[in-house]
Amino acid sequence: MKTLLQNPRISDREIARICGLSQPTVTRRRQELQNEGLIRFVTVPDLSKLGFGIIAFSLLDLKHEIPVNPAIMWAKEDVLSHQILLVSAHQDFEKFIEFKRTYKVVTLALCFTHGEPHKPLSFGNFF
Repeated sequence: MKTLLQNPRISDREIARICGLSQPTVTRRRQELQNEGLIRFVTVPDLSKLGFGIIAFSLLDLKHEIPVNPAIMWAKEDVLSHQILLVSAHQDFEKFIEFKRTYKVVTLALCFTHGEPHKPLSFGNFF
């Protein structure tokens, strides 16, 4: 799993070579991990190329419903903190402010999507 986390695009054949296993064993185990829901492969879109300039991480009181809004990319209720964490994408700062005022969210962080990230998303340094 460590090898897969460090490089999600690595082939089963290459994992087998690195780990000293047979390729069918690696393929079978990867499929088992996926079936068990322990790993998922997702597509991460380039939001800046899709016209979104800002990604916001915000909190909303749990007394509210999760808003139905196309800007919201992900939402998770946290019963312990009585809040909902929202991740939303906005075309520009004006659209973000409109969203913030409409739903009265408390924003934790803003990320601007323009330009290349300083470091690509990877778990490689954690293992």
